[in-house]
Amino acid sequence: MGYSAMKLTWFGGTAVRVHAGGSILVIDPQTAAAPVRLTEMASGADLVLRSDDPDLPVLDQERWRPQRRGRLLDAAGSPPVELFRWGKNSILIAAAAEPQLGLLAPNDTVPDGRWAEDAVLVMFGLPFVWIEGGLLERLRPRLLALAMPDEKLDAALDALRPHLAEGDIGLVTLEPEMAVEL
Repeated sequence: MGYSAMKLTWFGGTAVRVHAGGSILVIDPQTAAAPVRLTEMASGADLVLRSDDPDLPVLDQERWRPQRRGRLLDAAGSPPVELFRWGKNSILIAAAAEPQLGLLAPNDTVPDGRWAEDAVLVMFGLPFVWIEGGLLERLRPRLLALAMPDEKLDAALDALRPHLAEGDIGLVTLEPEMAVEL
């Protein structure tokens, strides 16, 4: 599938800045590491929100389907980025022509669904809850992005290794304040 470039910058905790579908989203800026300035993180953002925002609609996995990729002629009327709560504090970001982006909060129990095939999942903290529950096998994402301190990466990689052996899921580790194109 031809996707446009999505850009993700992690700032520590569950704080991220996401460029997707022509929008800039800042999520959980209050959890960013100490030297990060909120004004810098939120500069130019179209939306700043918390993952526990009660106004976020809950993902209806039975009915929701990803947006179809529009034709080049229709680019001016491209659909907006959709945001959904997925689990207690996890968020799904969906933009046409890009993979779904799941931001998985630490120890959150998230439901699975076929929509996640070919998605990018960002795991904050140790992902043992998802690994032990078989979530990766059910979701089958395209890419996992680990957002956690260096001292926790080895344990996470050891736990993930058997699940990544087939080579169907890509893996990237995020460095604080370093943007990654996905």
